[in-house]
Amino acid sequence: FFYLVSGGSGLLPGTSTMAFLPAPRAALSVLVPGEAVVHGARGAWVSRGAGDGAAVGLKEVHDSQSASREIEALRLLKGSRNVVVLHEFFWREDEDAVLVLEFLGTDLATVIGEGGVGVAEAKRWMVQALSAVDECHRNMIVHRDLKPANFLVSDDGALKLADFGQV
Repeated sequence: FFYLVSGGSGLLPGTSTMAFLPAPRAALSVLVPGEAVVHGARGAWVSRGAGDGAAVGLKEVHDSQSASREIEALRLLKGSRNVVVLHEFFWREDEDAVLVLEFLGTDLATVIGEGGVGVAEAKRWMVQALSAVDECHRNMIVHRDLKPANFLVSDDGALKLADFGQV
């Protein structure tokens, strides 16, 4: 659910600036405004860490309970090869959470919709999907929303499970 788009205002919906985003505590040091993106019912944004210019996905979560569950799950799964990386998170003044996530260019639903996948790649991705689910279960996490749109695909073809708000 993170798509890099060209252009865009760089603004979060309902705001005139991204000034309310405080500097993250650790790895990214400073976020600079990026492109606004929307996918389905979710809003997400792409920004860049000022230090290395690497793209990161910003996911706003309006429900504090869902945000807390997602943060805790991603903390437990830190280091899992087939789970999206949570770099940082912070709470906005309106009590929404903003998760700073690894940026991944597309999701499995989009890839399938754009013409499908070959047998070899389908087998490789099935192993990766099962690896992600196995890692969740080893950490006593039940994802509860496994679907192609929640498996993100990196530029190098790695499949990573995302969207842990329903765990």
